[in-house]
Amino acid sequence: MLIKRFCILYNKMSRDIDMRLLVCVWLIWLVNILYSQNLGFSTPKIVSNNFPLAKRLDIGDLDQDGDPDIIATSSNQNTTDPNVAWFENIGSGFVQHNVDLNFQTAREARMGDLDNDGFNDIAAVNRNSTPIVWWKNTLNTSWSSNTLQNFCMENHAIVIVDLNQDGYLDIVSAEANNAVLGPDSCVFWYENSSVNPGTFTLHIINQQFQQMISLDVLDLDGDGDLDILGTEVGLVDEIADDEVVWFENDGNQNFTQREVDFNSDAPMYVRAGDVDNDGDKDILVCDWGHVDGTSHDVFWYENDGKSGADPTKIWVKHQIDNAFYNARSTEFVDLDGDGDLDVVGAACDQVGLGSGQFPSTGGYVTYWLNDGSPLDGGWTRVDLITDFDYAYHALAEDMDDDGDPDIVASAQDSGAIFWWENTVNDSAINLIVNNDYFLWNNKVRINFSSGPTGAEKVKVFYNRGTVPDRTSLGSGVDHVATNGFYTLKTDMSSYTCDIEFSYAGISEWSNITNESTLILCVWDGTQWIPVNNQNVKTTVDSILVSNFARSTNDGVKFTLGSSTADNPLPVQLASFTAQNTEEGIVLNWKTASELNNLGFEIWRAEDKDSLFEMIADYTTYPELEGAGTSNVGNSYSFLDANVREGKTYLYKLADIDFNLQRMFHGSLKITYLKQPLANTFQLLQNYPNPFNGVTNIPVVLPLNLRNFHNKAELRIYDLLGKLVKRYNLSSYSGGMQIIRWDARDQHDNMVASGNYVYQLVVGEFTISKKLVYLK
Repeated sequence: MLIKRFCILYNKMSRDIDMRLLVCVWLIWLVNILYSQNLGFSTPKIVSNNFPLAKRLDIGDLDQDGDPDIIATSSNQNTTDPNVAWFENIGSGFVQHNVDLNFQTAREARMGDLDNDGFNDIAAVNRNSTPIVWWKNTLNTSWSSNTLQNFCMENHAIVIVDLNQDGYLDIVSAEANNAVLGPDSCVFWYENSSVNPGTFTLHIINQQFQQMISLDVLDLDGDGDLDILGTEVGLVDEIADDEVVWFENDGNQNFTQREVDFNSDAPMYVRAGDVDNDGDKDILVCDWGHVDGTSHDVFWYENDGKSGADPTKIWVKHQIDNAFYNARSTEFVDLDGDGDLDVVGAACDQVGLGSGQFPSTGGYVTYWLNDGSPLDGGWTRVDLITDFDYAYHALAEDMDDDGDPDIVASAQDSGAIFWWENTVNDSAINLIVNNDYFLWNNKVRINFSSGPTGAEKVKVFYNRGTVPDRTSLGSGVDHVATNGFYTLKTDMSSYTCDIEFSYAGISEWSNITNESTLILCVWDGTQWIPVNNQNVKTTVDSILVSNFARSTNDGVKFTLGSSTADNPLPVQLASFTAQNTEEGIVLNWKTASELNNLGFEIWRAEDKDSLFEMIADYTTYPELEGAGTSNVGNSYSFLDANVREGKTYLYKLADIDFNLQRMFHGSLKITYLKQPLANTFQLLQNYPNPFNGVTNIPVVLPLNLRNFHNKAELRIYDLLGKLVKRYNLSSYSGGMQIIRWDARDQHDNMVASGNYVYQLVVGEFTISKKLVYLK
């Protein structure tokens, strides 16, 4: 609260926007320092040291007991050792269970509920000429296998994800054939049936690759649908055929290939995340390096903030490490709880130099800490192990239920799977009763009245990421924070204690308007519920919980919530993007929540050395009016028509609250390249959405409607299919048009609150989207 109050006071006093931003950046840096801890890891702990030719891993709960299990693949070609197995987490160690002994040369396996029965199943790919297989989880020792359509065999990568967002998990994969551009060299997905889950329909995405080696699926361009990211490793022309690409989803699972980098050197693994904390997704890639190459790099590609779906988007390449020899995998993860994405990786050769000869003691598991300035090379490398023979895959997950991410890795030649416990937790040891223990930079005070005997310990970790399952709320909880939660873990089987949590200076919790309705919430395994016996101490910005009792030693998660909607969440952006159009630059943003939001301001600079100036605000542009208080997301858009061809612009977004306080959000950069009017059409998401007055519906009309029988209409239907409103657009000029709907029907009567479908009809073609009207 102190930092918040200082920012408000300083903003009132200072008219220098850049100085205010500099001070805010400094304060954010200070908070990162306050909430970061010294990172460390334990010596390796064994999951298995007898899993020959171990390949890639996945982590999740397979046996429904609440803790993370591990699935692993093996590339062995005999029938005595398993190719797919899972390792049950029993708390004190792991127990191996075999899934399949005949899925030879397996490469990657993922888990997900494919038949919609509530249990995670397993799907895997291999390098043999056999189709993809998924195994049904029956919660016993037997797994029933199911073979998908015999197409694009010899696969290397698989992702289980709801690609079409219909509520049923699909499968995305890519062929890794050694044939040269054969007809089955492709990227494809299997659509899961919503009528009979577990049955799949094949869809081909692309057939132009030699060996697609790694995939990730996420919304890369911020338009609300899921795109596909991949790396290809060439076999004939080697480096000339190596590339990093992504496939843009148009919202209807029609994909267009886009370039990221055509000059990589055997890019072995790809992932995406917001590494520079600017609100958009960046890309992480590691190069294995061909046998005659010298590249053994770890890179991240900065998303420069241009139009998300713009094929001219430029990805700016930044090096993290140039000596990670024969890298096999790299993953994004916040290891130290400071809000910045770090990197963990595996590499199979400690000597490298392109020799292709792997020493028997070679193999790294490594992490790189991000100090908050990744653009300036702010990475510190730490090697966990250097003799993990042919280290193949490393990833991070909380394996011991203490809130922080641990590291799990496989080694092919040593046939081993190890994990390293993250010791970043702030802990107290040799506990005694009736003694205050101050943890996590004195933000948490614990006093045990029962439980300790003098030999126990307690650990606390603060995770600044997204609060899990934040929509699962118990009685008395109106909402919980979007980000920020503590995990408390002890080795006592039962205990009773007083716990005091300070919320002062926590950026995720400190934007508070009504402290009297604050409640501390605990996760009970199914939902967030209020903690009993709590008292908000407004004078010191803390919440005291008295006589908190626990009869198990599992990790306990706490987050801040409110008992009423009167104490909502601050404005939090889910995305902020820009797009070139014929009329100018269109800015699009989505909020995850809004607190007393009057509206938005658009600030613009014409180059990096210019001052930002406000070019539009909510008082003159109705489309910039905020939603007030909202615990659900809303979509907004603004057209900046006052732009020049070839000119580069920088934009910042600010929200204004009911106290007329301004809060800036991120920034993005775009060079205006005028887009010719295409002989196609588009229907964009309305804004604001949901709305309670007037909403704007952007449409893009073709240049020549004669090619579409001069027919163009916007129609609005209720969910029963009844036509509510019709707009004739045939006389409108081509390009973007904004249609304003005031929630009235054809007879000028106000419609009821609820969901509606709006539809653009051009000739014989239609596009539909949904909107929400709230009175």
